Amino acid sequence: MSLRKLKSMVFLAVFITAQFVVAASFELESGFNATQEKTLRADLNALASLNIESTDPWFQKIFGGSSGRHVYNYLDERVNYFIPWTSDITGSVWPAPYFPPPTEMRDANGKVIAALSAYNMGADLFFINLKYWDDYTTVYLLNSFSRRLKLDSPRVGLVEIGPRYFERLNPADPNQKIPTSRIERMALLVHEARHSDCSGGLNRPDIDRVRYGRPIENLQCGYAHVKCPVGHKFENIEACENLKWGAFAVESVFLSAIVNSCKNCSAEDISEARAILQVRRSQVLNWDQLHSGTAGEPDMSSRGANWDK
Repeated sequence: MSLRKLKSMVFLAVFITAQFVVAASFELESGFNATQEKTLRADLNALASLNIESTDPWFQKIFGGSSGRHVYNYLDERVNYFIPWTSDITGSVWPAPYFPPPTEMRDANGKVIAALSAYNMGADLFFINLKYWDDYTTVYLLNSFSRRLKLDSPRVGLVEIGPRYFERLNPADPNQKIPTSRIERMALLVHEARHSDCSGGLNRPDIDRVRYGRPIENLQCGYAHVKCPVGHKFENIEACENLKWGAFAVESVFLSAIVNSCKNCSAEDISEARAILQVRRSQVLNWDQLHSGTAGEPDMSSRGANWDK
């Protein structure tokens, strides 16, 4: 077998030690408590049962159909495993240093001002795989799952669920927390799933850029966010995008379908979707070009790394 062919195989694996509870085609790590597990399972079922018949052509191009079941299938193709933020994996990826994002941000007085909602960990681990591939490195995630996972593509589908997925600060009283709405939770899942795509794949020059710590040219691999511009609500925070149908844009299309064509959503659901949609569209810096079609159609494929190009 040639070295090049050998490199096209998977060398990075994640080894998992905790037991999983299998729910349909998604696996939940046992670190979720009973209430959290019930909520997450209910959200997955709710996605599949949304009574949507969207006539939006962008919805149909992104999700492959016009119904809630198509949204569920989109998620199913891109997400496989859910891990709670309470599973500490800092330093457990060897030999690559790996530090997941903090679950909370605090001000100078130690007060929590923001918390992690969800994070597509599999996409980051895919890039770690590329960086250490030539060393035939095996990366161990020792605290998490009970099986070996291939990381030859961001579509390993490993998503960390953070505390804000379940509850958020009360805008009326920042000292209190309130449950995160089910519409926002479902939208978060749709959003994180898009980060599992490496549309167009990575060619050898981009792989080398990853290995030597330089920015890649194909920014549609992982659909990373960029800093929001001056004057934006999230100014200087990596909470915007300027790509062709990134995660915020896909989430916006989903929320628009809730607002315009969901027959089994409550008035509260629709109101919540409309409020979130207004914010999400502002985070898509090229929304007008996307929606008008001048930016082109969404590429929903994922090709991973191509060592031969």
